[in-house]
Amino acid sequence: MATNTKEVSDLLLLIPFIAGHPGVTVGEVARHLGCTRARVEGHLNRILMCGVPPYLPDNYIGYAREGDRIFLTLASHMSHPVRLTLEEALGLRLLLQALPPAGKGRSPAATLLKKIESALAAGAGGEFHKMSRAIALAEPKRFFAEKFDSLREAVREHREITVEYYSPSSERLGTHTVRPLGLLDHEGDWYLVAEGKRGDRLILRVDRIKSVGRTGRDFEPPGDFDIADYRVREVYFPGKDAVSCRVRFSPELAPWVEERFDRRRLRRRRDGSVVLSLKASSPQWLFRFLLKFGGDARLLSPKDFVRDFRKTLRRLLEIYSAPQAKIR
Repeated sequence: MATNTKEVSDLLLLIPFIAGHPGVTVGEVARHLGCTRARVEGHLNRILMCGVPPYLPDNYIGYAREGDRIFLTLASHMSHPVRLTLEEALGLRLLLQALPPAGKGRSPAATLLKKIESALAAGAGGEFHKMSRAIALAEPKRFFAEKFDSLREAVREHREITVEYYSPSSERLGTHTVRPLGLLDHEGDWYLVAEGKRGDRLILRVDRIKSVGRTGRDFEPPGDFDIADYRVREVYFPGKDAVSCRVRFSPELAPWVEERFDRRRLRRRRDGSVVLSLKASSPQWLFRFLLKFGGDARLLSPKDFVRDFRKTLRRLLEIYSAPQAKIR
């Protein structure tokens, strides 16, 4: 897979270029990217790993060769025009707003913004413009840097802090007093590893921390703490009150699950499906996790979670089966 920003940038240029120029040669692609033919060949191999769950053959991008000419096969989900929800469009607009000025001439951000507006779901344009006027982005890079520096200093000086933190499981912003132990970079996201009031370990995403304050108290970090213990494939460490759960994944999704999770938590069934044992700190987190997989994931236990998940599914079915005019 691509391992740095340059390789990701090359792929983002290469895929639409080949798709828009069927039969283009390797040399022409190399000139377009400003790189060597060998590098293009390496990128073509990486294209074959570009896909989305449940990772069936038609969920991947592919290509065919006729001598030196390349023909791209797009994944099935790319065959239909993109329609953005209001939340997705607003998120993209904020990202564009965070870009530095482009200098003289027409801004690429303005062009992209028009494309975003054209991709909005029907009837969402008015609300998008209304919300765009109500939301402003205030120097995001400086804000993150100041927050990160405060956390780094608290870790280094062993100072207890208070953080305003948004919890996606409860969808609330709460204030917590924590003892910061270390900062962890995982796949581009920064996490604060801290100790809570009850001595439990907390993993807080830095971009969900709204503010950082001092309590004026110092602390002695535990002698057995090592940030290397948290450099794992899954940055999710359930709390002491977490509930043990079992989820069955379909045979089609089983290979992906086996790559993603610790094999010791998996059990293969004769039909090719796989059962994952995991712990969930809240049913809301678990339900959001399961909904991503549709019918390829089935919650087996505990019984009260299964009952509540069925209620959640029934509510969603009622919403999506209602006439469009009634959906809010």
